[in-house]
Amino acid sequence: LKYNILKCVRQGRNVVITATFKNIGNKEYEISAYGNTPTIYDDGGDAYECDPETTLFGKNRCFDNASANPDSRIPMKATFVIKNVSTSATEFSVVKIPFKYNSNGETSQYIEFRNLPISAQ
Repeated sequence: LKYNILKCVRQGRNVVITATFKNIGNKEYEISAYGNTPTIYDDGGDAYECDPETTLFGKNRCFDNASANPDSRIPMKATFVIKNVSTSATEFSVVKIPFKYNSNGETSQYIEFRNLPISAQ
C-alpha cells in the first residue's frame, strides 16, 4: 500500500487531511477495518477522532470498511475530517490510520504519519 499526503488544512475548528492511497500489491484492502479507528494526537497532546459522516475514501464513507480498488494503477483519494481541533495546535504529532488486507487471518496494519503540519486555509 503506497500513500501520499496531499494536504492538511484547517477549516474553521476542523482540520481536513487529504491523501491518496495506491494498492501496489495484488490483494484488496480496506481502511479502518473491523471497527478500528484512526489514532490522532496534536502537538499539545490532545486526542481526536475522524468524523465518520464526512470522512471519505473515494466516494464512500471511510468507516463503512471502504475497500480500495485492487487495480494498482489507480490511486484512491481519501479525505479525513478531524472535528474541533484546538486552535493552538500547529501539527498532528501522530496520525495512525488502520487498514487490513481482505484475506482470512490478516490482522490490521497501520499507516502512520508523524509531525504533520496543519496549514491555514
